[in-house]
This record gives sequence, C-alpha cells and structure tokens, in this order.
Amino acid sequence: ACGVGHGDVFRPVLTATALAVCLITVLVVVISPWASREEQRIRYVATNRPLLSLVNPGRFTEVAVNDAVVYAQSVDPDTSQLNGVFAYNQEKDGFSVETAEQASYRQAEDLDGDFIVFVNGERVTKTDTGQMMQITVFEKHGVLVPREIEATASLRHDGKTMAQLRESSDLKDRAEWHWRIAFPITAVLLALFAVPLSRTGPRQGRYGRVALAVLVYLPYSNLLVVGRKWISKGIAPEWLGLWWAHALMLIVVLYLIVRMNGPLLTQWKSLGSSSA
Repeated sequence: ACGVGHGDVFRPVLTATALAVCLITVLVVVISPWASREEQRIRYVATNRPLLSLVNPGRFTEVAVNDAVVYAQSVDPDTSQLNGVFAYNQEKDGFSVETAEQASYRQAEDLDGDFIVFVNGERVTKTDTGQMMQITVFEKHGVLVPREIEATASLRHDGKTMAQLRESSDLKDRAEWHWRIAFPITAVLLALFAVPLSRTGPRQGRYGRVALAVLVYLPYSNLLVVGRKWISKGIAPEWLGLWWAHALMLIVVLYLIVRMNGPLLTQWKSLGSSSA
C-alpha cells in the first residue's frame, strides 16, 4: 500500500545482519577463546604462586585448603623470609599451631604443595580423639600446605582455537567447534525469520507475532543445546553436527517467506493466465 516491496525490507535487514555476523564471528572465534585462555593462565599463575608471597606483614592470611592461617610481623623484601611467624593448619586428625622466629618457602613439586620451613620455634598439636596437647620445641621444622587448586597446563576446550578444535579427536572439542559456528548461522536465520514476522494485517495486533517468535525460537535454541550434548557424548554422529537443527529452522523461515509472498505469487499467476 505504501509502495515498499519485500526487497526493500530485506536489503537493510541483510546489511545489518552481515555486520552483526562479522562481529559475532570475531567474538566467538577470536575474543572468547582468547579470554578463556587468559583466565586459565591467570588462575594457573595464581595457583603456583608461593604461599608466603601472599602474606602481608601484620595481617592474618587465610588459605582455603585445610583452613590454614599464616601471620608474620615482618617480611624481608629481598629473600621473602617471614619474621615473627604464626601458622595454624587444620590436619586430618586434629590441628597444629606453629610459632617461629623465621619461616621460608620451599616448593615441593612431587608433593603438590608449599613446604614452609620454620626456624627456632614451637609446634603445638592436638588430635580430635586426644585430650592432651603435644608441645615440641624445634630448631627447624617443615610443614606441607597443599595448594588450593590443582594446577594444570592442559588447555580447556573453550580456550582452543578453531584449528585445534577441528583437528582434535575429542568429542567435546568437536562439539565446541560446531557450537561456535552455530552462532553466526543462527544470527542469519533469526534475521530472516524476523522479516515475515514483521508483516501484519490491518486487523492484527501489534504484538500478534510475538507468541509465534517465542514458540519458534525456544525449541530452536533448545535443539542446539541438546545437539551439542549429543555430539559431546557420542549419541549423534559428529559429521551431522548441528546442521539438522539449522535445517529445521531454515524450513520454518522459508515457509513464512513463501506465505508472505503469497499474494504476490497469486497476482503473477493471474497475470500469466490473463495474458494467455
């Protein structure tokens, strides 16, 4: 009625969709894996920091593992040696309290923990079953404090590049590959899906197509999530990927576009029959 054809509607939509697809592709393929790798690197570095390097002079430092607490009056900036040390460590059958003039750090790689060496101090231990405390005076004593998180150098699948995912034989990596390429494809399909939904009749309400949009989008998004799980668990063949879910959505989009162009097709048929 206003002289605006379907092509006039599709052109700006496809232009905006192309820009959105480029942005989504960069985010999913480049930025998101990079952010995941950086997160894992930071966690790895923080996990492998010496425990004593986290201690601030004059403050109690709590460690989540074994509910350990460390306190030092001062810290030597050159050697990271603690002076005037107090340490509490929750053990399997009780607890122990260490007080010493000095303490230094030794990393025990084979034991997966931080080995703290106390010099010139006392050790008080108490078991859960015992009523008496044991006090030991020592010149040098070591305590193993496990690390809070087990450090690992292996890269998670969400931090791998597209090439690494493609070459991997791990089903979780393959599922991640299909999941990433699903984002730009989904953006294109949803953009095309929005065009026929925007067309309403004179007597139809403004929000009459919202329910249809929700009824189509929710199953589509759920199918993508389910398909990803099926690939990672080996239920669905990897070569099938998530293409079947995209194909179902494409069928819905094409059906709506054909219905939108129905009056135009009828006019073409009538013109053809009249000319004949």
